[in-house]
Amino acid sequence: YDTKYYYKIGEDESAREFWFHTPHKIDPNASYTFGII
Repeated sequence: YDTKYYYKIGEDESAREFWFHTPHKIDPNASYTFGII
């Protein structure tokens, strides 16, 4: 199933927000790299 992930880079005005979908589960250790909420 598709899962939506969200992660932010930077702070304040320089912050960038990203959304991406994955067709399958990601390795739990890799997930923390993106700071999944």
